[in-house]
Amino acid sequence: MRERIWGCGLSLALLLSACGGGGGDSSAESRPSGTGAVVSFSPSPVKANVAFGTSATVNVLATVLDPSAFTQRVYVVIEDTAQVLSPAVEISETPERNIVATLHTLPTLGAGRHQGTLQVHLCLNLQCSSEVRSSPLPLPYDIEVAEGALTAQPSTTGAVSIHEGELSLANLLSVAVSGPSGNWLATTQDSWLSLTRAAGTSSGSFDVGIDARGLTEGRYQGAIKVSADNGQTIDVPVSLSVLPKAFALLSGVPTFSAINGAPIDPASFSFQVNNLAPFAWEAASSAAWLPLATTTGTGTVAMLTLQPDPSLADLASGAHTADVTLRSSGVPDLVVSTQLNLSKASLTGNLTPVTFGGPKGRDMNEVDVNTLRLNTGPNSWPYALAGVPAWLTVTPPVGFVDQDGVAVRMSLNTAGVTPGSKTAVVSMRARVNGDYVSATRTVNINADQRRLLASEWAIALADSAAGRVLTRTVQIRDGFGGALDWQATSDAP
Repeated sequence: MRERIWGCGLSLALLLSACGGGGGDSSAESRPSGTGAVVSFSPSPVKANVAFGTSATVNVLATVLDPSAFTQRVYVVIEDTAQVLSPAVEISETPERNIVATLHTLPTLGAGRHQGTLQVHLCLNLQCSSEVRSSPLPLPYDIEVAEGALTAQPSTTGAVSIHEGELSLANLLSVAVSGPSGNWLATTQDSWLSLTRAAGTSSGSFDVGIDARGLTEGRYQGAIKVSADNGQTIDVPVSLSVLPKAFALLSGVPTFSAINGAPIDPASFSFQVNNLAPFAWEAASSAAWLPLATTTGTGTVAMLTLQPDPSLADLASGAHTADVTLRSSGVPDLVVSTQLNLSKASLTGNLTPVTFGGPKGRDMNEVDVNTLRLNTGPNSWPYALAGVPAWLTVTPPVGFVDQDGVAVRMSLNTAGVTPGSKTAVVSMRARVNGDYVSATRTVNINADQRRLLASEWAIALADSAAGRVLTRTVQIRDGFGGALDWQATSDAP
């Protein structure tokens, strides 16, 4: 936010503004930022060639050299005692958090050469009664006002960034050149700057590229000099920030949701190093349940496939987190996290109660077959039956179960049946990784007293004058209609 004080100023960590008035000395000698300076300016001196009756635009890059000097709000005032600048100033911030001030010369400047020094005050209050160490800072200028003045205007602020080890980047910015008739030539002394179409006649443009191979992390200041046949020159400053290498994810890291014990589809994510150069990498997982399909590789872009397997760690249902660490020589490790959400599996089937014995308690041959299934897809898991009473036979009592199910057969064990009504709860329990999954079914029995039945309650035998009846036939049968072994004895000789 801008706040006017004597002259003008801004209440940011460090910005530039311009204004008329003030009490400085325009004839003061230019002094470099040098030892102890907290801010540097580029270009310095500020140069401009401008046609009479027009205004030149100049970008000034302010770079903080000592951040410790700015522990509170700073107000910036530029003394322009010679009245060469317009009060209209545009402020912008580069990606590296430096400040670019766009200054404009007054169109009323007379023809000829205007030289002097702006004084930049870094004030600690609105009254500027207290200033930051080394303030004020000199900013010399050299403005040539002539017919057909030479100008060179970059398409951006001239502040660019690149990552350490990154390949050459061509045509990062374009510089438009205009001026007197005749030829002009663009040159640079900085080896990391490359120029395309660096010469022309009258109006034209050239492109600036960067070759940062071999440059280490840090900030670099460069300049391009444009010279005309009539002797006019102008400098175009370029600021390069070489940023550290780092891993860059090209896609999101997948998360997984599944039923515990069911198959889980693999998923992948891709990554690269931000300098876009080929690199060798390795990856490691922090959890046994998250094996990596590949743990090493080389190239400019890499892809890593994750294949969760809860059985490797006997995971129970719930949320589980694991980290994947990416490593490469000269690049800080990158740790990415993924999550596995497991829902508990379930057993399904006919779980309604079943009653044996029939309405009269005499049907001992009844059989019930029930198919129980586990919703784990084709993956099968061990199960066992519990709570089976002596009068009930269940087969198979142990085994494996999956989505296709297992047929459980229930029948009466007649040897264990005693008369009366009974109830039992049979439980089927399956172990799925770290979970136990159960299903229960109530089984009832109604059993009548099993006995032998005779066709006659009593018989009579006779031997008299009227006749003899000494033989009778009695039918013996099983009360349940089955076949029972029986034996008859007599209590009289």
